[in-house]
Amino acid sequence: MLRATTVGIRNLEPSDCYNLANGLRDVLAQLLDVSPSRLHCTIKLCEQESGKTNQECKIYTIARSDPSNRPAEYYPNFHLAGDNSGFACTLGCNDRKNTWHPHAYNCFLCNDLKSEERFDCSRENFISYYKAAAIFPLRCRRGKEASPQIIGFLTFDSLDVGVFGKIPNIFEFRDSKRDWYEEACCYSTLVQTGGIMADVLAAVVFPLVANKERKSNGPKK
Repeated sequence: MLRATTVGIRNLEPSDCYNLANGLRDVLAQLLDVSPSRLHCTIKLCEQESGKTNQECKIYTIARSDPSNRPAEYYPNFHLAGDNSGFACTLGCNDRKNTWHPHAYNCFLCNDLKSEERFDCSRENFISYYKAAAIFPLRCRRGKEASPQIIGFLTFDSLDVGVFGKIPNIFEFRDSKRDWYEEACCYSTLVQTGGIMADVLAAVVFPLVANKERKSNGPKK
């Protein structure tokens, strides 16, 4: 079962990933042929307490790229996955407006959130900060786990409606079969590139967190 899993959020500082967020923003801006100033990138990590559901998973912002037009809200500030459609859909849990099928969505894509009444977000007046978003889960396997776990998210957003070009609107596939959304996404260069960046980022961030966990815990006696 795909689920969120906790990594050592308390051991990561925003400075650890700040330059990485800017670099990832620049890569996507070049792909889209837009100015980097039109995009904002964040790196987020999950914290799921024992016995809690994916809907109750806490999402923390670890780093933001420039330009940042919103409160930083780094750890210990958090949002619940069930309060944001972008996180809920990939975790296969419900938000306050939608029922998302488990294992059906490998990313969140919407080019016009301003006009999308089905989008759920706990941030007040979110359209002051972004009107389009693309969100990719950071996935990795821990130990002998059979399926990958979501350890965080790589997000891109913009104040410009339509900035991501021709992409499927995930809300149009909310009640569809899993294959339909995957098929629509497979023709998108944005989806392919974003997915690759998220997978590479997961491989970079997870060892960094694990390393700091070992150092903070000290040598075993």
